[in-house]
Amino acid sequence: MMIDLVADGFMEELQALAFAPHVPVDDGGVLKLAVEGEVGRELVVELDALLDQLAGTGVTRVVIDFSQAHHIDYRAVGILVARAETLRALDGDLKLSGLSSFLKAILRSGGAHGNFDTYASVDLAVASFNKSVGPLG
Repeated sequence: MMIDLVADGFMEELQALAFAPHVPVDDGGVLKLAVEGEVGRELVVELDALLDQLAGTGVTRVVIDFSQAHHIDYRAVGILVARAETLRALDGDLKLSGLSSFLKAILRSGGAHGNFDTYASVDLAVASFNKSVGPLG
């Protein structure tokens, strides 16, 4: 199951997830999130707060799918990098999938060069947690 986070109505989805008795992770314990459209700084701040809360419950393996996103605010990049570092310190990780060349350029210009493993698809990103599936760079 993947949770879609859309700019409109995003907070309702986050709140429902935060109060769910069981966070929907796949068999490998990976939380899959999808973002769409304009990924603004505010959305990433709220997402980071949720991931912080979930990390306290043991959810430390996360994939964010950007295949339906057309832009990310460069000011949000540092937040994602910090969250990835925190998850790695907890023996987890934050992996990204579906990034266009444009989004990769924003991540690089925002200071994330080399900070994330990126994958063409969510399935490859999820599989990388369990076996040696190399990132696309």
